Formats: sequence, structure tokens, C-alpha cells
Amino acid sequence: MELRTRSAIGKEVIFVTDDSFFSTGVLESQVGVGNISAIRWHDFLHCQADKNNVHYVLDIFYHGRLSLEMYMHFKMLHTKRSASRFFILYTDKQQEAILDIIGVDMERIDRRLSLRAMLDISCKKSRHQYRISCGCFGRRVNFTRRELQVVVHIIQGNSENKIAELLGIKPKTVLVYKNKIFNKIGCRSLCQFYFIVHPVKDILIHVSQLSLC
Repeated sequence: MELRTRSAIGKEVIFVTDDSFFSTGVLESQVGVGNISAIRWHDFLHCQADKNNVHYVLDIFYHGRLSLEMYMHFKMLHTKRSASRFFILYTDKQQEAILDIIGVDMERIDRRLSLRAMLDISCKKSRHQYRISCGCFGRRVNFTRRELQVVVHIIQGNSENKIAELLGIKPKTVLVYKNKIFNKIGCRSLCQFYFIVHPVKDILIHVSQLSLC
């Protein structure tokens, strides 16, 4: 986590994280830089979110999960006009897939990079050296209303026959929707499906309920 630089970072960069080890590393590395800092999510959500002309680097996955409260805040950030820029830290392909599924299309930074590389990306100093992710699948994953209903029923452990009964459709139709869902997510088995969507199942259920209103 050590950062060595002779020149100050041009933009103010704030890392938002509840990871005390990561936060400590950021704070210890800011000596001689001055324009980077770290705050906890509580402070960001209630005090700092309206600060303009700042680049926020958001460490959103706490113990591999993404809370419903965090998701609702992302939706607010998407609709709010702000001079600030937001970047998402992710660790692996599963987390990238989760961001695609729930429609978070902010620029992303691999959490496994060095702090120097993260700062370069967030300040756009060396775009050619570090890839900024546009999503695990190179696009957002958009479900239709019916597909989202099927996703939720699969998450809840319902069989194809049970889903067909609940939705008033044929089991073969459920299978068609299931195949479309798997293709969109990029999974080949039910086990892989559960692995990808489990960390955000509450969010998907919430979104499905809203689509019925």
C-alpha cells in the first residue's frame, strides 16, 4: 500500500471504505501527496456525498455482499447531477458480474492494483497503462420484467413446474426464460447462477417487487 511520488495528485481523491486495513494504508500513503483521503461509508452516505469536484473511489463489497441500502444509494447517485466522479472497486469476475446484473455502470477499478495505479486511473493520468473495466460482459445485463420474475423464483428455490404454476405459463416457457437469463449472465449451470446472484438476491427481489407496482 506504499505510495511514492514527488508530485501532488492533481484531483482530490476520496476512498470510501469500511475496510480498516485498506483505509489505514490510504491514510499512511498520503504523506507528500495531500489530495487523497479515506472515509467510512456512514460518513459518505450522510455527510460527504454532496461534495463536488471530487473523485470518489467506492469500496462497495463488504464481505463479498452488496446491501440493499447501498444499492438504493447508487440509484440516487445515477439520477443526481454532480460534478464529482465515481469509481467502483471490484475484486473478481463474480463482483463484476454482480455490477452488470444490477445495472451499476460507473467506471471500475480492480481492487488488486496498487494504490498508485488506482490513483492514476481515478485521475486519468495513465489510461493507456491500466484497463478501466466496462463490465464483466462488456455491457449491462438488462432483464425483462418476466425474466426478473423468473430470476427471483429461481433464487427462492422454486422448480420449473412451480414457477410455471405461479406465473401462469407453461414449464417449457419457463425453460426458455431460464436459458435467456443464463446466457445474459454468462453462467452454464444452476450452481454457477446461485454463486453469481446470491450476494445481491435481496436487491433483485426488491427490484422485482418494484416492477410489479
